Amino acid sequence: MSDYVLADDYGVYKAEQPYDYPSLALSEPVACVIRSVDRPPLQQGDLVVVQGVGVMGLLHLLLLKMRGARVVVSEPDQARRKKALEYGAVAVYDPLKENGLDLVKGMTGGRGVRAVFFTAGGVPAIEVGMPLLAKGGWMCLYGSIHPKGLLSIDPNLIHYNEWVVTGSFSHTKESFRRAVAMLSTGLVDTAPFISKRVKFPDVQSVFEQAITPGMYRVVMDF
Repeated sequence: MSDYVLADDYGVYKAEQPYDYPSLALSEPVACVIRSVDRPPLQQGDLVVVQGVGVMGLLHLLLLKMRGARVVVSEPDQARRKKALEYGAVAVYDPLKENGLDLVKGMTGGRGVRAVFFTAGGVPAIEVGMPLLAKGGWMCLYGSIHPKGLLSIDPNLIHYNEWVVTGSFSHTKESFRRAVAMLSTGLVDTAPFISKRVKFPDVQSVFEQAITPGMYRVVMDF
């Protein structure tokens, strides 16, 4: 939180036009999600599932829609399910009360979805997410697991269905460049993900507010 910081040249990206800097402050999470949605070879019209729609899940929803995918959201929180529909999800369901497998099988003629993106929900979400996949589908583990846990799944399901299980962690130089370009030109609007802006030096309140349930990002104005 210094007035000045020394940065390597490869980590500096110029916005293409004047833009609200707090929104650009979310370039890093957008860059991480770009790398995640690039993992599976998606085509326009593919049906995918996003598990969890906090900020990272909503960013998955937005960027997957930009790739032409149709997105189903699995989320236990009613307010977040409503938000997902507002952002363009084709369907939402509560994984604690509803059968997601029946839903996606009904939407795909029994085939399943092209990809599942795990952003939250722990090991149980991954275990119920994998059977949603069609043959040749991708299970993309974007979120980390805390506390750690072990998956319990029949490896024959992966073998016979030719599923791909992959992780996505952090960003690359290229995904960061793309994120800055998308944000600075308005292709992606991160302003709705900023719940509050706080003036420096009120640092303590920023951290306290950031962990409040239901809060998205809190940005500090210097």
